[in-house]
Amino acid sequence: MKENNSSTNRNIRYLLKEAINKDKMFIILLLSSTAINTIIPCVSVFIPKFIIDYIGHENKFNDISFKLIELFLIFCILKFVSCFLQGVISKRIMKIRIQFVINLQKRCLDMDYPFTENPDILNENLNAWKACQGGQIGIESVYNTIFNVSNNIVVTILFLYLIFNLSIGMFMIIFISFIVSYTYHFRAKKFQHDNITNISKLDRKNDYIGDLMSNFAYGKEMRIYNLKEFMANKFNKLVNDRVKVEKKIKTKFMNSNIIDSIFIFIKDGVGLVYLTYSVLNNKMSIGEFTMYFSILSYINIMSGSIIEDFAHIRAQNLYINDYIDFMKKYDCREVTTEGYDIPIIDKLEFEFKNVSFKYPFTDRYIYEDLNLKICAGEKLAVVGVNGSGKTTLIKLLTRLYEPTSGEILLNGINIKKFNKKEYFKIFSVVFQDSKLYPFTIKENISSQEEGNEKKVLDSLEKADMIEKINKLHKGIDTSVFKHIDEQGIEFSGGENQKLTLARALYKDGNMIILDEPTAALDPIAENELYNNFNNLINGKTAIYISHRLASTSFCDKIALFENGKIIEYGNHSELMAQKGQYYKIFKTQASYYKTDEKEVQEYEYI
Repeated sequence: MKENNSSTNRNIRYLLKEAINKDKMFIILLLSSTAINTIIPCVSVFIPKFIIDYIGHENKFNDISFKLIELFLIFCILKFVSCFLQGVISKRIMKIRIQFVINLQKRCLDMDYPFTENPDILNENLNAWKACQGGQIGIESVYNTIFNVSNNIVVTILFLYLIFNLSIGMFMIIFISFIVSYTYHFRAKKFQHDNITNISKLDRKNDYIGDLMSNFAYGKEMRIYNLKEFMANKFNKLVNDRVKVEKKIKTKFMNSNIIDSIFIFIKDGVGLVYLTYSVLNNKMSIGEFTMYFSILSYINIMSGSIIEDFAHIRAQNLYINDYIDFMKKYDCREVTTEGYDIPIIDKLEFEFKNVSFKYPFTDRYIYEDLNLKICAGEKLAVVGVNGSGKTTLIKLLTRLYEPTSGEILLNGINIKKFNKKEYFKIFSVVFQDSKLYPFTIKENISSQEEGNEKKVLDSLEKADMIEKINKLHKGIDTSVFKHIDEQGIEFSGGENQKLTLARALYKDGNMIILDEPTAALDPIAENELYNNFNNLINGKTAIYISHRLASTSFCDKIALFENGKIIEYGNHSELMAQKGQYYKIFKTQASYYKTDEKEVQEYEYI
């Protein structure tokens, strides 16, 4: 979104409205602080004039001292109240920003899955995060700046009114310098934002390489393959690219600061000459000279601060635009919460009907007019070479992606018509790259803070992990990984996959999908696990994907995919009898299994 005064004003109104909705006292505190901070500078510039005028009128020292004590006490009380309000407001602003963070986190979880795999959208997401990640830029920064600038504007207007009555010429010099300084400063801020997309890309790459270098899980490969220098060179190149961008930004700000300095010199010089001339010609008392000189100094400081604040707000408005645009653009709440209820879920029958599909922002079709029926209670094996479209089938079935054309039916109804959130509940899926989280084993299995402990243990036993878990000091309360808990445990690849299987068993969905989750297991362990898992699902509809054809031979139907098409379909016996492509793959893989020597050579089929 292009930045302009209209969008800045609109976004400020939006932020203030959100602040009021989240904290009713915010505006009252802001107005109270502005009033207090307006009085403080007025007292500051009045005190020197008061002292000099009292001395000039030959008042007694005791009288002057008494008045000074009064003013000093008033000043101290005002300062104390101001500092107290500033502390209260800062804490409340931080809490408001955290609410924006929570809203963005929820939006990221609600957005459609295809968005999460698009690099451009990932950059948009990173830019949106910059709007609420801390106090220096973005939302919290604008709130703090509104707090500061509201105080400075009121005081500056009051002091400019006094200067205008004193000298219109001096007022015009101050006004022109304000406009010029503001223009240069905003240009520097805008240049900084215009480079934010490039910076975001570099930061994302830097963070990834940095995580790899500091992640102990990669420690073995780093050392064995001598990747230290290779990774360091990659990281240094990205850092140098980042430094080049930063240098350009700092040059813009340096030019802006030079312009500021020139105009401050002009304002101070003209002001000092005018005030000196007025005193020498008896048009102004020494006390008034001191007061007006203090006012000019305050105007220099505050106008500079206002210029910085206005330019900062307009520049931060660009970040806020990124946040608002992201929140509106990827608002998927209606999609996930509306739709039909799921039909009787103990009998699920799916049908792909003339389905064509290509991934967003690509031209190549994965499927063209695909037709496939999965009967209720049927166990379907999906096999084929890399890139044949097996995992894409699961993404479409689970509505992570929508077909480009055609339809997918559940019990005769297009799955698009169902409530998406409820639709997800019918699936227990284990992907090849299923993730564990740095929480307890119990939380990983149940996906809840307080899961059913008996059900968790039962799921672990079925996944052949209970013996391992029982040996741990904290059992199912042991944390996975060491990111959050230093006493966390790192499981092997095979154990991680068994835990994700236990998660699927715990959910107990009516549609079971195993998208090659056993790749880290040896063939014998995989075969045993698949057969055990098959005995556990109690007649539910299931899809198995495996690159080892022997492991899925028990399935009711087998679909062999090639280039997005089903080239062979039937049960194991039927396909072997045809002596087609399935037969060739099966025989080729079988020749690599030497069970007497306990050796297995992988074949490149997925």
